Amino acid sequence: MKVLLIEPGGWGGICHYTYNLAQALCQIGMDVALVTDRGYELRDLPRSFRLIDALSVREGYWRSLRAVIRAWRRERPDLIHVQATLSARRDWAWFPACNLLDIPILITAHNLLPHDRAEREAFGMAFAHSVIYRSADAVIVHGETNRQELLRYFAVSESRAISVPHGDYTFAGGCVSKPEARGRLRFGPEDRVVLCFGTLRPYKGIHHLIPAFGQVHRAIPQARLLIAGQPIGLDLREVERAIDGAGIRDAVRLDARYIPLQEVPLYFSAADLVVLPYVSVYQSGALQLAYAHARPVVVTDTGALPESVEDGVNGRVVPPADPDALAGAIIGLLSLPEGTLSEMGRHSKRLAEQRYAWAGVAQKTMEVYKKICGH
Repeated sequence: MKVLLIEPGGWGGICHYTYNLAQALCQIGMDVALVTDRGYELRDLPRSFRLIDALSVREGYWRSLRAVIRAWRRERPDLIHVQATLSARRDWAWFPACNLLDIPILITAHNLLPHDRAEREAFGMAFAHSVIYRSADAVIVHGETNRQELLRYFAVSESRAISVPHGDYTFAGGCVSKPEARGRLRFGPEDRVVLCFGTLRPYKGIHHLIPAFGQVHRAIPQARLLIAGQPIGLDLREVERAIDGAGIRDAVRLDARYIPLQEVPLYFSAADLVVLPYVSVYQSGALQLAYAHARPVVVTDTGALPESVEDGVNGRVVPPADPDALAGAIIGLLSLPEGTLSEMGRHSKRLAEQRYAWAGVAQKTMEVYKKICGH
């Protein structure tokens, strides 16, 4: 079966997901091509799929759309699998067009709607997503919670709304020891390092994490907070003021840039604990990075995160937008004996290697493909 994957971004979490999916599909006999951006950040990694790096946001929507059409004509795939749209408020039209032309098309809805309020409430955004989801032959989501939201808000039929787990990110796991990582990042051996990793956006909950960490630092003076990621739509001046207001300037390291894949193991290896204080989210690639590096986690009860974390076994689940609960969970984990915390991290790694292994994800995805293609 020939599959054409579309992932326009070429960097970040969905790019990493799509690379792993493409590789896993090839390993079970699929013939896969990926259409992505010319600046594709994973071009130097080994791959079994064909790379069509023909898209460029800078050159405009219509040129990118023509590149997708050319790729489809050249590949003549059995189906199109969209990982992210070029522009939802424009792309909605070609989902019904594929229906009319009898071209099987499905989408993985990593985010059912944009997280940021201005984008989510933009004119036509909800309509566009509704058309896309109702026209797609299948909509894959990561978690039953997200599937129920898809059914509830977009009236997608039960048979076309399919939950497939988010695959593991062990491909990003490096061989950096904790002492080496801490030395390179200038943390001391006695520091208790809490990592918050990923793009810095309002919905990521940094504004709740900072006051929470003020409580953590007062309870555990050797606690250190490492925030790493590229700011998008977040005013760093407000973050800096919040850090100063909480009195934790010397306990917080803010690395406000995109962390390339080769540097990712450094950050997770240095950490004792990973905290993901989302206000709202559907699923998290950063969670899978924590699992790949055998780290325990603190997450919030939003989207499918509670389905992915075994509360009390490999981490804690707390209410979103609740600094007190967040602080309590972090303090509780950092107060555990080191061996107990390490075992929680090892359980995270087992989840990555078993529950979220790409072999199973690819098999479930192939079953969706066969269903919509009538095989």
